[in-house]
Amino acid sequence: NRILASDDAEATAESLGYRVREGRIQVVIQVVEGTTREVEVWLKERGSLFVVVVGDLVQAFVPTKHLRELNDNPRVLYVRRPLYREPEPDSAQADPLKIEALTEGLQAMNGAAWHSQGFRGQGVSVAVIDGGFEGMDALVGPELPPAGQLVMLTFGGTPFYGADHGTACAEVVFDVVPEIETMYLFATNTEVDIAQAVTEASNRDADVISMSLGALYWGPGDGTGVIASALNAFTAAGGVAVVSAGNQRLSHWQGTWDDPDSNGYLNFATGLNENFLTSDGTNMMWFGPLTRISAQLVWNQWSAPATDLDLCIVGWDGA
Repeated sequence: NRILASDDAEATAESLGYRVREGRIQVVIQVVEGTTREVEVWLKERGSLFVVVVGDLVQAFVPTKHLRELNDNPRVLYVRRPLYREPEPDSAQADPLKIEALTEGLQAMNGAAWHSQGFRGQGVSVAVIDGGFEGMDALVGPELPPAGQLVMLTFGGTPFYGADHGTACAEVVFDVVPEIETMYLFATNTEVDIAQAVTEASNRDADVISMSLGALYWGPGDGTGVIASALNAFTAAGGVAVVSAGNQRLSHWQGTWDDPDSNGYLNFATGLNENFLTSDGTNMMWFGPLTRISAQLVWNQWSAPATDLDLCIVGWDGA
């Protein structure tokens, strides 16, 4: 609504975290069941780019002048901002471009023993789904498979070289399976991109998906949602999916609503295990000047929300 009401829709969209490209704003469209094909055609006829369909969701860069028309389309239930992949903080960025280097994890996995017994990935294909593969060209051959064994694709208009996290992950995979048959490098940026990439891996008969990505707001966390559905279909067909877990533990709180003083605010002090959302386990977390903050609120009314919760970030003056 703010974008539609704005005098500069694209600038407003960017300020709200949308991706903007060539006079188009990227959105996700929840459509009436069974109408994705009609909406896809409608979008393409009006010049939308990178149209992706997953289930009853359609993602596209839509020309700004057609956004209101899209919003009023009877086949459209609602239009929203895509759920974007959050970049890793600087301290978590791996350093790729390690020529002739083995991952530290290989020894922990007892990799040498498996290799000595002949388990080196022969005949196996692996899809590495990540946010980008910056610097990978220099590693083809020594640290990544030869060019003839690599397949590189992007989804939803994601820049293939937009980040280097995927490059480091692909290097680890190649260390584990140095005789891999095919490695797929899939660059993604949203939950719809990832679901489409998983489906593409299945269509290409990949044996394994390796995905070191995650976000608490990509789904309810109970095995449902657009990404979980795609992964469930992949594993049901015999594939193996390996997804990272645990990176958010030290910046995460989970618990039952608790408001003992009845002031309308959650008391974060009581939670599941420990309260890692705060600096001292009880009160607050301090951020220095010019610190980038990304915060998400998810609660267990995913399908039928009845409680209205607000997440507030406060500039504290000490008083």
